[in-house]
Amino acid sequence: MENRTYLHLTPETCKNCYKCIRHCPVKAIRFANHQAEIEPTSCILCGECYRVCPQRAKKIDNQIPKIKKLLTQSKVIVSLAPSYLANYPDTSFSQLRFALQKLGFFDVFETADAAKHVANSYHMQMMEQQNRTLISTSCPGVNSLIRKYYPSLLPLLSQIPSPMNVHARFIKENHPDTSVVFIGPCIAKLQEADEFGLVDYAITFSQLSDWLKEEDITLQSSDFDNDLRMKSSVFAVSGGILETLPALPKPYLTLKYDGIESVISILEDLLKQPLKGVFLELSTCLGSCINGPGMTTPHNQLLINSSSIRRKILSTLTHEMSNYSIVPQQYSNQSTKKNKPSERIIQEILKKMGKRAPTDLLNCGSCGYSTCKEKAIALYEGKADLTMCLPFLKEKAESFADSIVTNSPNAIIVLNNKLEIQLMNQAAKDLFHLKKMDDFVHRSIEALISPDTYQEVFRLKKGKDTSLTYFPEYDKYVEQTILYDRQYEICTLLLKDQTSILQSRNQKKAIQQETIDIANNVIKKQMRTVQEIASLLGETTAETKVALTKLKDLLNDE
Repeated sequence: MENRTYLHLTPETCKNCYKCIRHCPVKAIRFANHQAEIEPTSCILCGECYRVCPQRAKKIDNQIPKIKKLLTQSKVIVSLAPSYLANYPDTSFSQLRFALQKLGFFDVFETADAAKHVANSYHMQMMEQQNRTLISTSCPGVNSLIRKYYPSLLPLLSQIPSPMNVHARFIKENHPDTSVVFIGPCIAKLQEADEFGLVDYAITFSQLSDWLKEEDITLQSSDFDNDLRMKSSVFAVSGGILETLPALPKPYLTLKYDGIESVISILEDLLKQPLKGVFLELSTCLGSCINGPGMTTPHNQLLINSSSIRRKILSTLTHEMSNYSIVPQQYSNQSTKKNKPSERIIQEILKKMGKRAPTDLLNCGSCGYSTCKEKAIALYEGKADLTMCLPFLKEKAESFADSIVTNSPNAIIVLNNKLEIQLMNQAAKDLFHLKKMDDFVHRSIEALISPDTYQEVFRLKKGKDTSLTYFPEYDKYVEQTILYDRQYEICTLLLKDQTSILQSRNQKKAIQQETIDIANNVIKKQMRTVQEIASLLGETTAETKVALTKLKDLLNDE
């Protein structure tokens, strides 16, 4: 069967909090390219990630558009899971049936009708094989868990189909040319419907509620349900299968476990110690189906929902429908087992994570994995990356920040709102010619320089742009930038000594001015000389002209 994704992630909503990884019982979530992705081949669709996501970034595959199209093409009958009694506690089956028919469905039948026949089939199987340990197959999450992670326990899975599949087969046998849509509390039912092909489509109660709201169909309330109720509706609560079973011969043992952690614990125990003559009712959801991830009602109403179903069953008559033909169902091995890295490779990965000594293995679980070693294996499998280790990132960031502060050529001083020095670096020590920095940390900035500027910063809650400041106490010119942090109420002083640069600049200006003065003096002297030369030249020229004129006149006379 093709590995489809029945839970989708909304990337723009996901905040990478790793909560889904922490709660995923089989770690079927890959973190790649700074984004969580569900691995269909590993996922058992228990819905834990869907439940716990604080951003509601997980979305259940929506098959309603396909159902709407199907409604226009053929008669469609609904198989309604018995947990509707808890999801819609104030609505009778008749009223819910009426609402579904308004959506376009041909008719609605209760899946609980098939549940009784499933229970009878379990009973027959136990009677025939009294030394065998059997695991119920009504929970698709449990079935996937065993098929993918405990394939050696596959022989313990009963081959009795789930009530959903038994019911769908019965409907199609008795209503030819009809399609079947299952509505219930379970995400895994979507996959089960696709795999075995008896149910055409499946949706959850939460999706049904959204659909009814979209079509502006309101479910009517009812103080008393006059509909006939089947005892097998108790299948939806913890231990419901066992309550429906006919009496078993002694010493056959029946046990129930619900909640994914309990189920995994039981399966681990079965690997270590096989049992005989035991029937195990297992459900991945705590409280069983009435606490499924697709329920509309809050998930903390186990007692209310369970008592609601039992009260309705006991307060009404019960009936059963026609006999069913139970066709055994095969559950194939879907093992996801991968080759584990060697201890040497794990140690190399741990070193990359900053885990060089046993004391570095914090096993804090902040990355979503229980231990650092488990996280290292996930890195090896390509399901995680180094950035998921918060202590490692914190240490790296602190080391990086400390390196920047320590090695900065500029002086850095951090003040709290009492103007007390919280931090200063080596450059600040050198700037103010301090013997020991520790003598000034936690003291007022006034011990170093005037506090007036910084008092104004805290008063206005606003930093100051870069400006040239003169510290007369040290005869220094400093380029100062003041950053203010509103959240932590601290200000950071970034100080760059400009004294030597200014002195060099002033010396250069003095030399330039001296050169200009000399040049001006030279020009003045040259101008005087030029004027004197011009004056002398002017006189000589005049005298020569007079002499020559006289000589010319004399020659003319002769």
